Amino acid sequence: MIRYITTEKLESYWPIIAPLIEPALDEEITLEDVYQKSMDETMAVMAVSDKGEIVAGCVCEFVDYPQIRALRVVALGGKNMKRWLSQLIEFLDTWAIEQRMDRVEQMGRDGWMRVLNEYGYKKRYTFMTKELSYG
Repeated sequence: MIRYITTEKLESYWPIIAPLIEPALDEEITLEDVYQKSMDETMAVMAVSDKGEIVAGCVCEFVDYPQIRALRVVALGGKNMKRWLSQLIEFLDTWAIEQRMDRVEQMGRDGWMRVLNEYGYKKRYTFMTKELSYG
């Protein structure tokens, strides 16, 4: 079962979800950032349950482009992904439509493309970074 964690319930779910999503976070975003942005409703946290146990967490952000709105998956972590991934993708698609989004996006390593391809995702861009030093 997948559920969106409302701001009213986030505090009680956070001790369970935070350790699941932390390995999926990179230096750009911290657990504290996710918590605060979820409370501000600029991000959303989903909980994935299997047999009554929360086994994964998903963090999304809302992206407003000039012409469309997108739900972007920024972190996904947990265990036994093959058991629940298709349900999560279906949930995110439905939830994004309910939120008046035009697209679901996912940024991730190249390996995700092999997994997500069967669900209708396609590679749209290559995202490159260059670290800078100022000091």
